[in-house]
Amino acid sequence: MTHFTTETQPSFFIDRDGKAWWRGEAQPEALRGRDIQRFGRFSEGLAWFREGFGEEARFGWVDSAGDIAIEPEFTQAGRFSDGLAFAAVADGQGAFISPEGSPLLPRKWMLYNAGPFSDGLARVSAGAFDLAYWSHDDVVFEKVRFPDPKGDRPANAEISEAGDFRDGRAPVITGFRDGNELVYVRRDGTVAFVPDDLEGIRVCNRRALPEFHQGLVRLVVADDGANCGNEGYTRGLARYEEAHYVYLDTGGNVILRQEK
Repeated sequence: MTHFTTETQPSFFIDRDGKAWWRGEAQPEALRGRDIQRFGRFSEGLAWFREGFGEEARFGWVDSAGDIAIEPEFTQAGRFSDGLAFAAVADGQGAFISPEGSPLLPRKWMLYNAGPFSDGLARVSAGAFDLAYWSHDDVVFEKVRFPDPKGDRPANAEISEAGDFRDGRAPVITGFRDGNELVYVRRDGTVAFVPDDLEGIRVCNRRALPEFHQGLVRLVVADDGANCGNEGYTRGLARYEEAHYVYLDTGGNVILRQEK
């Protein structure tokens, strides 16, 4: 199932046939009378829900039968992956929790934020400006490493922004002092390729942190290989005036290019 909402009512779910679930008075008994404003999508049998508004809002998790699996006691919530989901009890006090709601990674509420596990790794912020990738056991890397740095490029670079691992690659934007580049890294933190280093490639949608899917990543690149112009490239339009789409494989090779 997936969730759906309109301008005038809280979220509910629809199945693949378009049938609405948990809408209005048809909510499961465990949810009735609660001020539920939004649902997340189901993952590993659980979906988060938000109860209330603003600073009073709290998050919990519900199973597909409509029973509350984890009471709404959290200020942040993520989806379950590899048996864990990020949750926070206050700003800067988060952790990956079990399906029972107990903090497991770490066992204290001490994380600022985190994404879901994917390819065995999760992006984690231990502080407002600290980004790293963690496994289930430990920190895997806090900086990306260039195997063969050239020019002014450092051998190691801070992580400014990061996406999820897919197909063994994750998008990372390096720190401002380290070039502020979009790079794709391997699971050990080494840089697999830098799109802007490829011949005729200038990425226009790097802030979208495009992720791999089935072995390919789709990028918006400048038509002339240099100038992106002033269009908004995070909107996912079918066509752009001064840019086009390319698909790269995990080695950084151009596999498909949009014709204009």
